Amino acid sequence: MKVGIYIDADNISYRDYQEIEMFAQNKGDVIVKKVFGDWTQPEMKNWQKIAFDFGIQPIQAFRKNQKKNRWLARRCT
Repeated sequence: MKVGIYIDADNISYRDYQEIEMFAQNKGDVIVKKVFGDWTQPEMKNWQKIAFDFGIQPIQAFRKNQKKNRWLARRCT
């Protein structure tokens, strides 16, 4: 089975990523890895390192957008 990992970095800690990836790998072949967040914010620095180290595609999602969760849902499909 093909599996994708889509993470809202504003709501999930970078410390949880390895566990998330291991879970996904147990379900099938991970073919997509994307992390969404406001990369202009200093607290995203740890996620930047994780994205680089694990080959995750970072996607900019500005916090000013009040309907971010709806935007993320559309972006993931």
